[in-house]
Amino acid sequence: MVINQKREGDKMKVVFHINEKTKAKVLLSNVQNFYKCTKEDKEDTVIEILINGEAIDLALKDSLIDFSQLLSLNVEIMACKNSLESRNYLPNQLQNGILLVNSGVVELARKQTHGYAYIKP
Repeated sequence: MVINQKREGDKMKVVFHINEKTKAKVLLSNVQNFYKCTKEDKEDTVIEILINGEAIDLALKDSLIDFSQLLSLNVEIMACKNSLESRNYLPNQLQNGILLVNSGVVELARKQTHGYAYIKP
């Protein structure tokens, strides 16, 4: 038996955090499964991804990881400006639709302060 413990009127908010390039496939799978399950259960959700550290490479236009499908599902993807600059990348090198935040760790703290669940694959 599968138990669904959602309450009427609740909006589930989650931020997925990735800072290791080797976790990219796990991240994508987690986000897609989360999206699919919450839509099947007709849950009102906000899904965000925060990319920082060495994983910032994944957010670049020439990355093998294409975030366009997730963006089309209204998943908000944010990249850390500090991580971008520490690797000498420019904001225009990010994939279209990825937003830039000044500090990834500050953004994660803000999200958690505002009730977002934190998931790190």
